[in-house]
Amino acid sequence: MDIRIQQINATEIKEFFDKEWEVINKKYNLLPPKETFFFGVYVDKNLSAYAKVELRGGVVEIRDILVKNELTGKGIGTNLLKYIEKWANDNNCKKSVIKVPSVFVDTIRFYEKSGYKKDAVLLDYYYNHDWYYMSKEF
Repeated sequence: MDIRIQQINATEIKEFFDKEWEVINKKYNLLPPKETFFFGVYVDKNLSAYAKVELRGGVVEIRDILVKNELTGKGIGTNLLKYIEKWANDNNCKKSVIKVPSVFVDTIRFYEKSGYKKDAVLLDYYYNHDWYYMSKEF
């Protein structure tokens, strides 16, 4: 058997990936398909905040929430988070999760104030910072 390893691009593996993950998923039923959704908040007709979320297997994972810097602290993030949670609950999700770097102290407090709990810490993770997995059950 001749084995060769090389870097390839994503388009080269799509067919292989789809076929092999289908086999694995049938065996373990662990990898339901995920869907990605985006939500925008407009203030005076200007996009002022957005969220990217992934829905998979009854869990919504908040990938990004970003509020325009000069508008932080005005309730926009809180309203966006509540909107996402209601939307997720309406879509039969039982839990919301997010991953937050430890240096974002205000963001961690925001999620804790919104009912999220620290479930796990990933030590010395991205950019040499600890990151928290946080979650909230509905």
